[in-house]
Amino acid sequence: MMGIEMDGFGAEAQKFMRWMAEHGASLHALLKYGFRFSRSEVQVEYLHEPLQEVADRVVKDALHSGDSFRAVVQGVDDAWEVSLLCFMLEMIQKSHDINIFDFKRRGLI
Repeated sequence: MMGIEMDGFGAEAQKFMRWMAEHGASLHALLKYGFRFSRSEVQVEYLHEPLQEVADRVVKDALHSGDSFRAVVQGVDDAWEVSLLCFMLEMIQKSHDINIFDFKRRGLI
């Protein structure tokens, strides 16, 4: 875990990352690149609508924004940081092989 920095994340997120490492999760991509996860300002908005309606609206807004780096992550309220970290880890692990291929193709490694 020495190569991973987690600025601004709470105890649950730190605990989750330790659990991932202890249970043999493939974190080699994170350790190899020395990732830094940084959480900055968080805005909270309470809505009194059915979850599916809100989720559908948020996904629709994200799709129509034109921002290809936008993502919608749905998780449990108390553990939203863990849901966010799970999403980031999955994306990093899925892109690892293609990134290595691309680096080799460009002669960077």
